[in-house]
Amino acid sequence: MLPELPQEIYDAPVFVLAIDFHYVVIPVFIMSNLLIAESGCFIILIYGNMNERTKKLSLSRHTIKMQRKFLRALNIQTAIPLLILMLPMGYLVTSRIFNLYFQSANNLCFIIIGLHGLFSTIIMLYIHAPYREVCKKVFHCKLEDYSRRWSMVSTVL
Repeated sequence: MLPELPQEIYDAPVFVLAIDFHYVVIPVFIMSNLLIAESGCFIILIYGNMNERTKKLSLSRHTIKMQRKFLRALNIQTAIPLLILMLPMGYLVTSRIFNLYFQSANNLCFIIIGLHGLFSTIIMLYIHAPYREVCKKVFHCKLEDYSRRWSMVSTVL
């Protein structure tokens, strides 16, 4: 059940899908565990395969450097979305345990969770240069680096 709510909330014409805590917690718990398990398997398989390939083959320093850069980008790409999801979820669980109810904080949590896909896309474009370049070509964004040239006219009298 929800914590003690003001009477005006019960009197207002609002549609509430479920007031039973279990209808919300069980699906969120299942999805959170699936997300963590999926990310864990992904990281373990990539690290295992990269280490195995590195041991079997003699790779140049440049290739090893590129692999490390790629793994760092993957770590960032998986860690930041997990944080984006886990921080609001942590607040929601904590607020339920301590029987706190702040509608504005709950709304903010769901907005952040809803923006997870947008954040993941922006992070991927920021971290992986090939994706960034393809998107620039697709959307015809020609962001050319230019340098401003300053000229100063000096006169000698």
